[in-house]
Amino acid sequence: MITGSNKLDRHRIFDTTDMPTQWGTSYLYSPKSQADSSLVASLRKAGAILIGKTVSTKLAYFTPGKTRNPHDLKRTPGASSSGSAAAVADGMSRAAIGSQTAGSIIRPASFCGVVGFKPSADLIPSSGVKAFSKSLDTVGWFTRNIHDCALLFDAATQRQHNTDLPKSALATLRVNALIEIENIPLDNDVRALLKKSFYTLKKATARTAEIQESQLFCKLINVQKCIMAYEASRTLVHEFQFYKNSMGKELVDIIQLGAAIDLPEYLDALAFRDHALHTLTHTFFNQADILIAPSTIGEATVGLNTTGDPVYCRPWTLLGLPCLHLPTGKGSHGMPIGIPLIGKPKEDLKLLSSALSIVQLEDFKLTCLTGEANEH
Repeated sequence: MITGSNKLDRHRIFDTTDMPTQWGTSYLYSPKSQADSSLVASLRKAGAILIGKTVSTKLAYFTPGKTRNPHDLKRTPGASSSGSAAAVADGMSRAAIGSQTAGSIIRPASFCGVVGFKPSADLIPSSGVKAFSKSLDTVGWFTRNIHDCALLFDAATQRQHNTDLPKSALATLRVNALIEIENIPLDNDVRALLKKSFYTLKKATARTAEIQESQLFCKLINVQKCIMAYEASRTLVHEFQFYKNSMGKELVDIIQLGAAIDLPEYLDALAFRDHALHTLTHTFFNQADILIAPSTIGEATVGLNTTGDPVYCRPWTLLGLPCLHLPTGKGSHGMPIGIPLIGKPKEDLKLLSSALSIVQLEDFKLTCLTGEANEH
């Protein structure tokens, strides 16, 4: 199922033939589309039932919508796929779809305590989805367990012979860990969870190594911001021209920032991304099957005027790597926290297979709003 809200405003950014789309705004409205977005069409073909649409942030960026975190109504659910993550966490639906340009699947999955999956870049078509940054936009989804996540992957890719995925043998799995980037400190509970997870995998898998690449990852974060701002300013020309005063400060700021970036700087950013991906693929990604790293700096923040910081998601989105968030713990205030598993480019099936084995470990048991998620 694809989840929904009973509100008739600020509907998500996916086109559908039978429900309105409002892209998180009060000034844009389409009563229905001539065609479903590609992901919606594929899920319907596989038998999914569209029961509604959820609230998005404005044009899928930082300006919050009305959704609250079901674990604590005073806290943000994250963004931009806030309504989708919150609805799955609250048990309103078995699954929900969303999109990520910086951290808009992994961050709300972490804040709301659900499984969040961002596939490899360009693996699943994003046609019929409101664009923000063509190089970074990726569609994905939220579920309450890994099996449902794999089920949606089969439907979205129309994978043939879609029998149950085999579990990867933990004894042969190679894992790298990025515990923390220098000058981007984590909350103590997130850092402790990552270290505990790393030591658990160190005992159960073939090889583990902690990587120290803070300077590189800081550069990747800045490059992601540059590409996103440049492309958003060129994508949202119409909206900015006619609705600037209604867009919200966050959107206006990034469009103005992007407009000040010239073509050579943008092309240099793309070239650095490609070079970094090539280098990393032949270094620590050649030495490991998956990487674990922070999903967020900490628990969902208090207040509904912010959606949290996607800083730790930016490098993987920039590089187009598949990411799978596992809700495996709680922070000092009782809110969900977890870790993402990050795979090699286009090795989404390997990542899902690895996750099926990893969640059998005691320290990786999934927890949701209503208790432990069923993995069988």
